[in-house]
Amino acid sequence: MNTLQITPETKKISPKEVFRSTEVMVIGDLHGNIDALWGNLESLGVIDDEQNWIGGGEKLVFLGDILADRSSDGFEILHSIESLQLQGANITVLVGNHDDFAISFLLNKPVSGNGGTFLNYKEQAFGMIEFEKYMNKEYKNLEKLNREEVLKNMKASEEGQKTLQNICNMKIIEQIDDTIFTHTDITKAMAEMILAFGVDRINSVYQRGVRKVLLEEGSIEDLSEEFFQINDIFLRTGNREYMSNIHGKSLKEIGINHVLHGHSDNGGKRFNIGGVFVASVDHSAFKGGEKIDARSIGVIRTDGNIDLPVTDKDMVGNVMTAIGKAWDRIKESL
Repeated sequence: MNTLQITPETKKISPKEVFRSTEVMVIGDLHGNIDALWGNLESLGVIDDEQNWIGGGEKLVFLGDILADRSSDGFEILHSIESLQLQGANITVLVGNHDDFAISFLLNKPVSGNGGTFLNYKEQAFGMIEFEKYMNKEYKNLEKLNREEVLKNMKASEEGQKTLQNICNMKIIEQIDDTIFTHTDITKAMAEMILAFGVDRINSVYQRGVRKVLLEEGSIEDLSEEFFQINDIFLRTGNREYMSNIHGKSLKEIGINHVLHGHSDNGGKRFNIGGVFVASVDHSAFKGGEKIDARSIGVIRTDGNIDLPVTDKDMVGNVMTAIGKAWDRIKESL
């Protein structure tokens, strides 16, 4: 349950006035790479050498892009996260636009916002090859994936059922204390839906729709217009222009001080939008290329300060340096 609910009665509150029962950690895009899971968790210090949870009651949010991305460890990542949850980890997993490639395939609907299917994204959706294990024949060809065959075989398999359940538990958005977590950059339309519907309703509509098709024998025709609206607003990648200062001020009036998101590697830039601190946690960690030491992690401390290290070594010593001082100046002006 959120400790600070979005309601018309909620009032503006300073970050330092918010009661935080524990630190909140966040991990950005995993790109379907199991090494990204363990590397980021290790940098946060919440797992031991045997990959067991040692993070106690601290909360952790994954910002998505686990399935249908450039690597093909998505199923293993979901099952590993579930194992950590069974050990007591308080973890929330969000849906990313790559996860939507897979979920749209399973729901038999176009990719959210942009239309088409995962096949339109070629190597960017390579992780879809995981679903071939639920085909009656191995083709090693994404174009041969058959939705009816895959879903039938997943439901008939204990492991497949577990994966479907993990998918149904994913959320579109999360709110913890005075912070909103989303996969993509927060846009005007996203802010307006948060203000109009609230976080719990958005997640309820989305999860209920996915569950109806994947676990309850429903069909895409059974889903509400609101379900598709939520998909298109939160998972569309064609327009990720940040919300305006007016939207930021409106969110701040209902108690939101921070928005942390993934999806966009914007070089560590931080933004003050209408008094709301907005930043991306995605630093292309484990995505390939030159950023071999990058990490996509963040920590909201119990005093309201936010650590957003870009590399693993930034977690050592004084991680707040220039970024922390800049954020302190922003908060003092609020």
